[in-house]
Parts: sequence; structure tokens; C-alpha cells
Amino acid sequence: MNILIVDDLNTMRQLIKRSLLEFPANSPVNIEEIYEAADPEIALEMLDDGLVVNLILSDLHMPNINGIEFLKVMKNHPQYKDIPVIMITTDGSKRQVLNAIKNGAKDYIFKPFQTDELLMKVEDICSRYCN
Repeated sequence: MNILIVDDLNTMRQLIKRSLLEFPANSPVNIEEIYEAADPEIALEMLDDGLVVNLILSDLHMPNINGIEFLKVMKNHPQYKDIPVIMITTDGSKRQVLNAIKNGAKDYIFKPFQTDELLMKVEDICSRYCN
């Protein structure tokens, strides 16, 4: 499977990537490629250019287009609407969680996160939504 990480902070993208590489060999999640985008506009360009991903992990607060706007674009695009998105953010307010879910996020992870938590959520979402 291919995963796209969307976060404006390179250090966070690298942390998420390192965490994803912790999946054990016997895991049902078989990661082939991990792609990175520094903001949603770049992510959308990558998808428009033909990048095929099975899962997106996206920050909520980013410059230009925030995570909610990114979710709205994804949800309303016929080609991308079925790609599951997990939001990763420091904003733990109930309102933001509900807003993200309402706009298409399949799950939500709060920063700072534990690697085990990230892997568990990715495995759960992929077992239900990734194709």
C-alpha cells in the first residue's frame, strides 16, 4: 500500500514516516511507498499528476489550505473521495474532531502520539477502508 503524509513541518513528516516503518513484517499493513507533501496544494498536485495512494495522514493546521479544507476538496472530488484520511493534530477540541469527521476524516490522532497508537489506527482504518 502507498501512504501520503501531508504536514507543513518536515520534522513531523519524518517522525510519522519513521513510525510507519515500525510495522512488523507479519502485519496486514504492507507499506510499499510513503510519499510526503509539505501542504495540501502539493498533495493535490501529486494526486492530479497520477499518484495513487491508499491512505492519507494529514495535519489539521497548515498554511494556505488547512486540513478541513483539504478534506472538503478530497470528499468532493470523484477520484479522491474514497481515499481514507486520518487527521493528525495538536488541536484536541471536540469541535475540531467532529468537524474533521463530518468532512470526511476516518479517524483522528492527537500530537504528541505514540508509535503504537499511530500503527493501531492505520491498521484499523486500512482494514476497513483501504483498497
